[in-house]
Amino acid sequence: MNRARRAIRSSARRGALLGVAAGIIAAIYYQVWPRIMCPPDSVYSGAPQGEDQFVYMSLARAIWRSPNGFTYEYPFQLFWPAPAVMLQFPLVLVAWMGRLFGLPMGFELARILGCAGTGAALGAMAARLCPAGSWRRWFCVLTLLGGGWFAWIAVGHAFRISGPGGLTEWWEYMPYAMGQLYSWLPFVFQNIVYPMEPLYHAIVLGGLALLILGRPGLALAVGLAVWFSHPFSAAVLSSAAMLYWFLRLIISRCQGKPAGLHLGGVCIVQLIAWILISAIGLAYYRIFLEQWPIYRALNAQHQVASVSPLTPWQAVGLFGPFLPALLWSVASPSGRRHVWHHPGWAVLGSLAVAQAALLFHGALLRTEATQPFHFNRGYLEIGLVAVTLRAAMILSIRRLAPRTPGAVSLASLRVIPGWFVVLAALLLFDQPLYFIRALLQGVQTGYVEKDLMETLNSLPDSPAPQVVFVEAPKNAILVPALTNHVFYNMPEVMAVPFEAEREARFNAALDSPTTDSLARLGLSYAILAGKSELNQRFQQQGWELLREGQRYNLWCVPPENNKNLGLAR
Repeated sequence: MNRARRAIRSSARRGALLGVAAGIIAAIYYQVWPRIMCPPDSVYSGAPQGEDQFVYMSLARAIWRSPNGFTYEYPFQLFWPAPAVMLQFPLVLVAWMGRLFGLPMGFELARILGCAGTGAALGAMAARLCPAGSWRRWFCVLTLLGGGWFAWIAVGHAFRISGPGGLTEWWEYMPYAMGQLYSWLPFVFQNIVYPMEPLYHAIVLGGLALLILGRPGLALAVGLAVWFSHPFSAAVLSSAAMLYWFLRLIISRCQGKPAGLHLGGVCIVQLIAWILISAIGLAYYRIFLEQWPIYRALNAQHQVASVSPLTPWQAVGLFGPFLPALLWSVASPSGRRHVWHHPGWAVLGSLAVAQAALLFHGALLRTEATQPFHFNRGYLEIGLVAVTLRAAMILSIRRLAPRTPGAVSLASLRVIPGWFVVLAALLLFDQPLYFIRALLQGVQTGYVEKDLMETLNSLPDSPAPQVVFVEAPKNAILVPALTNHVFYNMPEVMAVPFEAEREARFNAALDSPTTDSLARLGLSYAILAGKSELNQRFQQQGWELLREGQRYNLWCVPPENNKNLGLAR
């Protein structure tokens, strides 16, 4: 037992160190390379993820303004006030680190910590589930770096579109093979490109690892915490855990022995506990937060399909390599015994089934589905790889081990079947092709025009965040991300509810004959294009020109008209 624990700790430690190394390399690339390659008329904001990261930075600044440093007011409330009741633990961590080191570095530290946690969780799983180092290494390599058959489907697209010469740019045909799935990063290591995703992975995989290691109480604590971290990640962990305990309950009832009856009691308690924490999480989002119109509208904006269902070829690319092993685990008595009856492998088998259900609910519900690709950030791959690797282990033992029951040699546990090596090799092309394409394209987001950045820096500081109207919608998010103020509106963004009503109110105020109609909206500043006709309209209402830049002008409301509404005041 002590040797097994040492092996688990050693494997987790190695995984964490490798994760730290990968996170540091990614952080250096995303913070140094864009500054070197930055266009001369722009500056790099330190947000390589672009718009999504700017939203996260806005939320982190809202946590800075929070009186307790944990919960926060939604920064895009405006006319629909709500108290500081939003809570996301990873964002709290980023906000605290951002206070000490700056927000860009706070996100990079989150990336590094998330990579370390992900590596540690996968290392612990591998040591617990795989008896020999050879299988352990394959487990880690395939769960982290594995893919599907999309690279080989891309070959067909290359020949169809460009002929044999298309293979010289093989990676450019991956989006054709994967469709919308390409941008949703369905494999684990891809998600290192987003600073927050490794942190979410660390939480979810940490909870699964605790279940595999036989620490259900700690797994429950993680399951509760993840509901207040990221609802999609919470759905991943809770659905897998509930399915796992339900299957364990069925198996224990079928055994009909005292040991099985005891296990059944444990399973009932755990299943009820997971249902309760899921109910708490859902009640927080769907009942408690929806007391306020802004949060109710925000939830509604996220309950959209956002993608088309998988095409048959995409389903083949995602599931094809693993379907025989999955069928073996269900249809074969040996598969059921070695996967679903095993307390460790059953966790990852349940993860695969739960992920498949979350993915295909989009095909069933169509427009009523809730972002089916958002649940899978590599978790489906982990579950399918685990079942396939388990099948290879059992089949190799059967082929090489003596016929004597229970006599399994260590040599048979170390032998990797040739067919599995070939299958594994075919899975190791999708993610490298993704990264080749990403590296050739470079970092394309996070850049801000110099004149716009100087305009943002010219916004005066104030105790309460002021509302800034930004004429160019794509630039509006920079206000709450890079300053202590908030924007008035930003159309076509899931983070900003009531955009049509905001626009209607602004147009009505702009056409009003009164000189303080814009100020009555709560606007304190406006950033307009230098040649925009709106400059004259704001000037007619008595606004003062604080800065006249090369491309952008900064206007300020007259002091006597400043309503100083700030956030929904």
